[in-house]
Amino acid sequence: AAPMMIGFVLDLTARKEMERQKDLMLGMTSHELKTPLAALRGTLQLVQRRMKRVVITAEHLSPEMSTFFESLTKSVEDSVRQIDVQTRLINDLLDVSRVTAGTLKLSLHRCDVGGIVRQTVEDLRVTAPERSLLLELPEHTKVHVFADQDRISQVVTNYVTNALRYSSPDQPVHILSLIHI
Repeated sequence: AAPMMIGFVLDLTARKEMERQKDLMLGMTSHELKTPLAALRGTLQLVQRRMKRVVITAEHLSPEMSTFFESLTKSVEDSVRQIDVQTRLINDLLDVSRVTAGTLKLSLHRCDVGGIVRQTVEDLRVTAPERSLLLELPEHTKVHVFADQDRISQVVTNYVTNALRYSSPDQPVHILSLIHI
């Protein structure tokens, strides 16, 4: 008896074209979403500079005006941070495609993990002001790592967002440091 072989030939042309179209659509969509965010960010930064100039050049501001400018400054800062959060979310969408395609690039630098966690939690507090986020990190401890700062922030955001989503709305979410030096 002669050896027999069974073979299959799969034509992946259609699948590859569909993936290419998906990547193209994600790229166009992210560009369309990021463009107005960049314009908003630029406008808010201009407002910040002009408010600072008014406060610096004003002879005497009444207590009411000082309070108004302080409140407005905080609101504008929070808005700029939220634009940055939205931009990161858009980039996350692109990253999913890059991971799938094997083209995700990491930007590795020396960074302080505690600082990244603090800033990420602060951004999430603005996003979910109705929830209590309790951050317990040693105040002056710095833990330097060689990592991609944005990816570390993504991981923290995912964990805390999941905790917010799956915990009782009337209970605080605790973020603790497990790093001991």
